[in-house]
Amino acid sequence: MITNKPINKLTQAKIKNIKKPIKLCDGGGLWIVAQMGKTGLNTKWVFRYKLFDKNRNMGLGPYPDVSLAEAREKAAGYRALIRDNIDPIEHRNSLKQKAQAKAQIRDITFEACAKEYLAAHANAWKNEKHKDQWENTLKHYAYPVFKKTPVGDIDTAMVLDVLEPIWADIHITAKRVRQRIKRILDYAAVKGYRQGENSAEWVGRLDQLLPELSKKRKVRHHPAMPYQDVPAFVVKLASEKCVSAQALLVTIITGLRTSESIGGSEPEFDFNENVWTVPAERMKVPKLHRVPLPHQAVPVIKQMLNNRLVGNAHIFPGRITGKHISEGTMHSYLKHNLGYKDFTVHGFRSSFRDWASETTHYPDELGEACLAHVIKDKTQAAYQRGDLLDRRRQLMQEWADFIFSEVNKNKLPHSVAA
Repeated sequence: MITNKPINKLTQAKIKNIKKPIKLCDGGGLWIVAQMGKTGLNTKWVFRYKLFDKNRNMGLGPYPDVSLAEAREKAAGYRALIRDNIDPIEHRNSLKQKAQAKAQIRDITFEACAKEYLAAHANAWKNEKHKDQWENTLKHYAYPVFKKTPVGDIDTAMVLDVLEPIWADIHITAKRVRQRIKRILDYAAVKGYRQGENSAEWVGRLDQLLPELSKKRKVRHHPAMPYQDVPAFVVKLASEKCVSAQALLVTIITGLRTSESIGGSEPEFDFNENVWTVPAERMKVPKLHRVPLPHQAVPVIKQMLNNRLVGNAHIFPGRITGKHISEGTMHSYLKHNLGYKDFTVHGFRSSFRDWASETTHYPDELGEACLAHVIKDKTQAAYQRGDLLDRRRQLMQEWADFIFSEVNKNKLPHSVAA
């Protein structure tokens, strides 16, 4: 502890006249210590105190960098801590550690924070594809603009630099990028990496700077083959034996999305009922989807399952052991091998939808159910609690009969992968 002996005993003149090694007490535990060093006489301030029966010396800095007034002010503060039984050295070390921690937090970049967010939510993604979409959009649009900027410094102007170039041309993607940036900045605020308002907030911020584009803007649909041309196309496809062709054929028959089709595995098929059950985690809308299999699809799928290598449960195996073909495989085959550069694999879903609307008497909601679309009419959705499997089976069989009509007309063999 500090005694009640007189303090402020030193004067500025006395300190300046120090010419040799000496220790002088200012009182209250404050000392000035002069020692000979390699470059001459070195003078520094030392605060001496006793706490919990332990004597300690605490450096306060060199003189004249720390003036007499500054040294006395520091010593007074430390004496106040001692009266509260707080050790000044430990207190100073604690403040230093907190400052270093804040400095480290201050240096965390947006990219580092985003990767931390993705890791923290690893178990929340409905599938790996969703996580990849998050990573890829940030990597492609946000990281190149934000670069090494600390996440705490991301302001509205920088968010605008990301969004403005893509806001009109790829509006849906731009909106998703904004939402993802907002989520990262919200996460950063909770973690203490940034303070203040969210720079990617829409209401009251970005809505004042970016136009709200009309919801009636023309949607860019996937280029679809006219349904009238699909039977002739299936003639070509049905005679091919490679995995890509068979995967494309099954995808067209079933009306599934690419990712839903190529991920099919043996446990999902029930050939007693001829139903393919796609689990919720593999669906775009996370809801289990039962696909009634037309009789044209069954031999293709069975043959693919019979031809699998040991250890691969997927019906459309890729080149990597245990993996299925990639999402770009069927599109590449359609474009480069078959020469159909104007259409996409996803577009065959539109071909089916147009065929169902224009040539059958089935209600529109049945066609939507076949494609696993969400029913937008809330009242209709409330009443339609089942999945309409039997009715969908009739519609999907008629679709399969239609697209195989040219194959049957020409009595062509329906080949399956060898």
